[in-house]
Parts: sequence; structure tokens; C-alpha cells
Amino acid sequence: MKMIWSALSKEGERAFNEDAYYADAEHMIYLVADGMGGLGYGYEAAKKSCFYMAEFLESMIQNKDATWAFERKEELTLSENIMRISLKLANERIYQESIEEFGKELMGATLVGCLVQKNKIVFGGVGNVRVYLFRDGYLQQLNHNDTYAHDKRIVPPRSEINIPLTVLGLNEKIETIFTSERSLREGDQIVFLTDGVTGALKNDELQKILSHKTPDLHETCEKIIDQAQSKNPSDNATILILEVAT
Repeated sequence: MKMIWSALSKEGERAFNEDAYYADAEHMIYLVADGMGGLGYGYEAAKKSCFYMAEFLESMIQNKDATWAFERKEELTLSENIMRISLKLANERIYQESIEEFGKELMGATLVGCLVQKNKIVFGGVGNVRVYLFRDGYLQQLNHNDTYAHDKRIVPPRSEINIPLTVLGLNEKIETIFTSERSLREGDQIVFLTDGVTGALKNDELQKILSHKTPDLHETCEKIIDQAQSKNPSDNATILILEVAT
């Protein structure tokens, strides 16, 4: 199955961009991370989370018979378990590096990524980076809002408590991990967004922009980021769009 992709990340009015994305068309790995700037090393955490997640995924894909670092969950597929364990390994590595370098937990990031395998796609992630499926003109959010605001059923979320419940690097172990496996069809678009976009644009606004398809995915990325930052320029904003080529 042939995939095309494009991505865009802008810092907005912030001094630094603490989002990161990763795209490996050869191994079909695509990741988006949002570093927690309040900890002081948000960009490093986002970059490391993408790097380690991709590294572990590639290793596990190439050597599926290797001894697993964590127990498999029987209710998950093999691919979902690979995503889950790669996230756990990435979390451990970032946590250990933070303790070794700074003496405490100063690196944290949320991340959602996918692995494309033939005609299916497998997702894994923690935190509040969102992933959507855009199919036949309809936008569907695939992961839940893993934030204090969502957990306490506060609508709309107040910005001061719109904090992710699970973060890579802040604790030695993580348990709440999103995984999902879906089939793909020609024309499907998978859209990854950091909260600099989802905090500014509602799902129906995103759907409207995506409905006006153009041959250039980067043009769509620019439209979404520009519209998000026109409403909320104070945050970093990142998008990655993956499309099943027709």
C-alpha cells in the first residue's frame, strides 16, 4: 500500500518549538510528540521520545522472536503489543536519562504514532496528542482525550487543567497506553495534531478544511496550522497528515 505524507510545525509566539515529528517512509513509522515546556526540557523530551520510539519499533519489527522486555497483553494484537512495549521502553529510557543528567524528572512528552503494515495501521500513544481518521468526508477522533479536564468531565476544559494524565519520561513506569488497529482504504487520511491545534480548532472546523482536498498535502497542513495560530498564537502547533494514495 502506497502512502504519502506531509507535516508542518510552527512555534507560534513562543521562543522555542517543543513539538517534534518523525516520518520514516521505508519502515512506515510516523510519530508526533509534544514536549512539556514547563519542565524545562520539552523539546529534548519530544525529540528523544520520537527517536527512541522509532528505534524500538524498528528493532522489534525486524526481530519479532526476540525476548520481550515487558509482558504481552493477550487482549491486544501482536502489532498493538509492539506499539505498547515500544512506548514503555521509550519511557524508561527518557526517565533514566533525565535522572542521570539532572538528578530528577525534567523531561516529559506526550506522543502518538503509527505503524503501517500492508493494508492496516496500528496506533500507540500516551497523553493528549490526537489522531484522527478522515474518511469519506467524515472526521473521526481515534484516541481519547487523556487529560485531567476530560477525566473530571469538565466541558469545556479549562486551560489550566488541560494537562495530560500520562507523560513519557515523568515516571519510571507507565500503564495508560492507547493502542488501536484498523484497516485502511484508498483515500483515507490519518491526521496527527498537537494541542496547539486541537485547543484552537473544533473537530467540525478541521473536517471542513480537510473536506476541501488538494493534490498538495502540505497546503492542507499550512491551512490548518495558520488557522489554528490565528486563533491561538501562544502555543506550538504541529500537524502530520498521512494519506493512502489512490
